[in-house]
Amino acid sequence: GIDNIKKQLADGLKMLLTLSIVLYACWLQIGLGYVVGAGDIDIWIQLCESTFDQIGDLLASNSRVEENPPFLAKCLTYIESLEKEAPHIIEGRQPDAEWPAVGSIEFHGYGMRYRPEL
Repeated sequence: GIDNIKKQLADGLKMLLTLSIVLYACWLQIGLGYVVGAGDIDIWIQLCESTFDQIGDLLASNSRVEENPPFLAKCLTYIESLEKEAPHIIEGRQPDAEWPAVGSIEFHGYGMRYRPEL
Protein backbone atom coordinates (compact mmCIF):
# COMPACT_ATOMS: atom_id res chain seq x y z
CA GLY A 1 0.00 0.00 0.00
CA ILE A 2 0.88 3.64 0.33
CA ASP A 3 2.79 3.08 3.59
CA ASN A 4 5.06 0.57 1.85
CA ILE A 5 5.76 3.09 -0.92
CA LYS A 6 6.58 5.79 1.66
CA LYS A 7 8.93 3.41 3.47
CA GLN A 8 10.70 2.46 0.24
CA LEU A 9 11.04 6.13 -0.68
CA ALA A 10 12.47 6.97 2.75
CA ASP A 11 14.93 4.06 2.54
CA GLY A 12 16.01 5.15 -0.94
CA LEU A 13 16.55 8.72 0.22
CA LYS A 14 18.62 7.52 3.18
CA MET A 15 20.76 5.42 0.85
CA LEU A 16 21.20 8.40 -1.49
CA LEU A 17 22.12 10.57 1.48
CA THR A 18 24.70 8.06 2.70
CA LEU A 19 26.19 7.77 -0.78
CA SER A 20 26.44 11.55 -1.11
CA ILE A 21 28.23 11.75 2.26
CA VAL A 22 30.74 9.10 1.18
CA LEU A 23 31.34 10.94 -2.11
CA TYR A 24 31.78 14.22 -0.21
CA ALA A 25 34.30 12.55 2.10
CA CYS A 26 36.20 11.18 -0.92
CA TRP A 27 36.27 14.65 -2.47
CA LEU A 28 37.61 16.12 0.78
CA GLN A 29 40.28 13.44 1.02
CA ILE A 30 41.38 13.30 -2.61
CA GLY A 31 40.60 16.79 -3.86
CA LEU A 32 41.56 18.88 -0.83
CA GLY A 33 43.93 16.56 1.01
CA TYR A 34 41.81 16.64 4.19
CA VAL A 35 42.20 13.48 6.25
CA VAL A 36 38.72 12.04 6.78
CA GLY A 37 38.44 9.39 9.45
CA ALA A 38 35.78 6.75 9.88
CA GLY A 39 34.49 8.64 12.92
CA ASP A 40 33.91 11.77 10.81
CA ILE A 41 31.84 9.86 8.29
CA ASP A 42 29.89 8.10 11.04
CA ILE A 43 29.04 11.41 12.71
CA TRP A 44 27.98 12.95 9.39
CA ILE A 45 25.73 9.99 8.61
CA GLN A 46 24.15 10.05 12.06
CA LEU A 47 23.52 13.80 11.92
CA CYS A 48 22.03 13.60 8.44
CA GLU A 49 19.82 10.62 9.30
CA SER A 50 18.62 12.36 12.45
CA THR A 51 17.78 15.50 10.48
CA PHE A 52 16.08 13.41 7.78
CA ASP A 53 13.99 11.56 10.40
CA GLN A 54 12.94 14.83 12.04
CA ILE A 55 11.88 16.30 8.71
CA GLY A 56 9.94 13.12 7.95
CA ASP A 57 8.18 13.27 11.32
CA LEU A 58 7.30 16.92 10.74
CA LEU A 59 5.85 16.18 7.32
CA ALA A 60 3.90 13.19 8.66
CA SER A 61 2.38 15.22 11.49
CA ASN A 62 1.53 18.00 9.05
CA SER A 63 -0.28 15.57 6.76
CA ARG A 64 -2.18 14.08 9.74
CA VAL A 65 -3.44 17.55 10.67
CA GLU A 66 -4.40 18.32 7.07
CA GLU A 67 -6.29 15.01 6.81
CA ASN A 68 -8.36 15.78 9.91
CA PRO A 69 -10.01 19.23 9.51
CA PRO A 70 -12.51 18.71 12.39
CA PHE A 71 -9.59 18.24 14.79
CA LEU A 72 -7.97 21.43 13.52
CA ALA A 73 -11.27 23.32 13.86
CA LYS A 74 -11.67 22.09 17.45
CA CYS A 75 -8.14 23.21 18.30
CA LEU A 76 -8.72 26.66 16.83
CA THR A 77 -12.06 27.00 18.65
CA TYR A 78 -10.41 26.03 21.92
CA ILE A 79 -7.54 28.46 21.45
CA GLU A 80 -9.89 31.32 20.60
CA SER A 81 -12.07 30.58 23.65
CA LEU A 82 -9.19 30.84 26.14
CA GLU A 83 -9.34 33.87 28.38
CA LYS A 84 -6.69 36.44 27.68
CA GLU A 85 -4.24 37.20 30.46
CA ALA A 86 -4.72 40.53 32.21
CA PRO A 87 -2.17 43.27 31.45
CA HIS A 88 0.69 43.78 33.91
CA ILE A 89 -0.63 47.21 34.92
CA ILE A 90 -4.37 47.86 35.06
CA GLU A 91 -5.25 51.55 34.97
CA GLY A 92 -7.10 52.68 38.09
CA ARG A 93 -6.17 49.54 40.03
CA GLN A 94 -2.61 50.30 41.15
CA PRO A 95 -1.67 49.56 44.76
CA ASP A 96 -1.56 52.39 47.29
CA ALA A 97 1.64 54.43 47.63
CA GLU A 98 2.35 52.86 51.05
CA TRP A 99 2.31 49.37 49.55
CA PRO A 100 5.75 47.84 50.09
CA ALA A 101 8.07 47.80 47.09
CA VAL A 102 10.13 44.90 48.47
CA GLY A 103 9.47 42.04 50.85
CA SER A 104 9.84 38.35 51.48
CA ILE A 105 7.69 35.33 52.12
CA GLU A 106 8.60 32.69 54.70
CA PHE A 107 7.12 29.21 54.92
CA HIS A 108 7.18 27.34 58.26
CA GLY A 109 6.17 23.69 58.56
CA TYR A 110 5.18 23.53 54.90
CA GLY A 111 5.28 20.22 53.02
CA MET A 112 4.05 18.74 49.78
CA ARG A 113 3.30 15.19 48.71
CA TYR A 114 2.01 13.58 45.60
CA ARG A 115 -0.50 11.29 47.35
CA PRO A 116 -1.86 11.39 50.91
CA GLU A 117 -0.32 8.02 51.82
CA LEU A 118 3.24 9.20 51.05
